[in-house]
Amino acid sequence: MTPRSYVGAEYPSDPTLWSYYGDVTNGRMEMTLPSTVPGGAQVWTCAAWYDRKGQTGPISLPISTNVQGGGSQQEAELRIAA
Repeated sequence: MTPRSYVGAEYPSDPTLWSYYGDVTNGRMEMTLPSTVPGGAQVWTCAAWYDRKGQTGPISLPISTNVQGGGSQQEAELRIAA
């Protein structure tokens, strides 16, 4: 899958404003936000699956969460159904 994220109150429709996290092959990924992202900030994420030829499917609907704390590295898990 090809995960992306955006920090802001509303997610943008312009795909160039999203941060790209590289291709993920095992369905799990770790997203590290910069320490400049304040606690309470809204973070949006979405992803698209791709096949062996590298062709991507449609991008999922964005989902959001809020950063707990801020200015530190935190571990979280996000599961997106296939």
